[in-house]
Amino acid sequence: MMRSTSWAPIVFLDEFGDYVDGRNNSLKEGLRKSDGVPHATYGVLKDGQVFVFDKWEQRVNERQKR
Repeated sequence: MMRSTSWAPIVFLDEFGDYVDGRNNSLKEGLRKSDGVPHATYGVLKDGQVFVFDKWEQRVNERQKR
């Protein structure tokens, strides 16, 4: 005899990679402390341009490697 069982869906949100992803976290923390840096991934500036934190971090990291 077969029984049917109703299961609630389970959702796993993996945020561990945000904390341990191999990136230079000290660089990221230092950049966040800079004046005028929005505490967000994206931000629209006063002149209408879009600020992308990860892109800025990438460019600073590339310059430091030179």
